[in-house]
Amino acid sequence: MDNEVGNDTARQEERRLNTIQRLWGVVFSPGETFRDIVARPYSLAAALAAIAVSVFSVVLVIPKLQAYTAWEMERAAEMISPEEWAAYQEFGAAAVAGAAVVGAALAPVVIWLVCALVLKFFNMFAGEQVPFRQFFAVAVYAYVPVLLGGLVAAVMMMFSRVENFPYVTTSLAALFPGMEIGFAYYLLARVDPFALWTIALLGIGGAQAMRTSVRNLVVYLLVLWFLYAVVTAALGAAFTPEMTYLN
Repeated sequence: MDNEVGNDTARQEERRLNTIQRLWGVVFSPGETFRDIVARPYSLAAALAAIAVSVFSVVLVIPKLQAYTAWEMERAAEMISPEEWAAYQEFGAAAVAGAAVVGAALAPVVIWLVCALVLKFFNMFAGEQVPFRQFFAVAVYAYVPVLLGGLVAAVMMMFSRVENFPYVTTSLAALFPGMEIGFAYYLLARVDPFALWTIALLGIGGAQAMRTSVRNLVVYLLVLWFLYAVVTAALGAAFTPEMTYLN
C-alpha cells in the first residue's frame, strides 16, 4: 500500500503541468488537470491570461457597443438636453469604451472570489478542510469555458445589427429571438452552456480539493445557480424598460 502511494506521488511529481497545459487540460482532461492544480495551486499566470482574454473579447465589440449607445441616445433625443447630447458626442464614446474595458478586467476577479467563497462554504460542512487559495485556483481555471463563450459572443456581436446588440447571447434565449422581454426571457438568458460547463468544472475541481463527492458538490452549485438565475431574472424583468428585437 505504501509503495502504491509512493508511486502515485512520484508520478504526480513527474507530471507537472505548466499554465498552458492546464488551460488546455481543463477542457480535454479536467480530472487529471485539477489534480495538478490542487496539488500546486498557483494561478497568477492563468488569471492574467484570463483577464487579457476577457478584455480582448470586449475590445472586439467596443465599436458596436459605441454605435448602440449612440443609437439609444438618438432615440432618447427628446428626453435629453442639447448640452447632454453634445457632452456625449464629445466624451461619451471614450467613456463607454473605458467602462467596458475596466468592467471586463474586474469581472473575472469578482467571479473567482465569489466561486471560491461558494466552494469554501460547502467545505465547512463536507470533505477535508482546504485552504482558500486552492479554491481560488480551481475557480480561475474553471473559468475557461466562460472565456470561450465570451469570444463566441463577441464574434456574434460584431456581425449583429446595432439595434439588436443587447440580444446577442450564447444562452437558450438565442433560440427565441422574437420572445417578449420579461421574466421568461431573462431566465432563459441565464441558461448558458458555457456557464453550466464552468459549474461542472468547479464541481470536479472542488471535489478533487476536498476529496468529496463530485455529484453532491455539483448539485449544491446548481441549486445556487438556479436561485441566482431566478432572482436576477425577476430583477431584470422588473427594472428593464420595454425593448423590441428587430429582425
